[in-house]
Amino acid sequence: EQSREYPAEFLRRGRKNFTSNDIILFDGCEQLGSLAWLRFRSESRRAGGLVITTHAGGRLPTLRTCETNRGLLGDLVCQLMQSEKTIAPEILDRLFDKHRGNLRDVLRELYDRAATEHTFRLFIEADHRI
Repeated sequence: EQSREYPAEFLRRGRKNFTSNDIILFDGCEQLGSLAWLRFRSESRRAGGLVITTHAGGRLPTLRTCETNRGLLGDLVCQLMQSEKTIAPEILDRLFDKHRGNLRDVLRELYDRAATEHTFRLFIEADHRI
């Protein structure tokens, strides 16, 4: 998010040594503008494969589409809290809706609340002001 560039130096050093046995994994490819994407594709062409993640299709054929859901959010929160107590499902549902299914934003809000509110326990048990 900080930069729309890829690690060009990595590719410059590696492109001469890439072989058909090498697979490049690129997370967050949507961060690149069109010209940077074309440059990246060109500089990585000697590798045997390229797998990217992006929030929208179109740069490469889609192998797998992942989607969030309320159940996944609940499972993640339970795992992260490592506790028998968890956040009430109706609160998680409201946060899921508020952030339009963006689990990173939901978890960020929960983290911020836990870090800043000394009454986080009350939030877990009965916050209906979301």
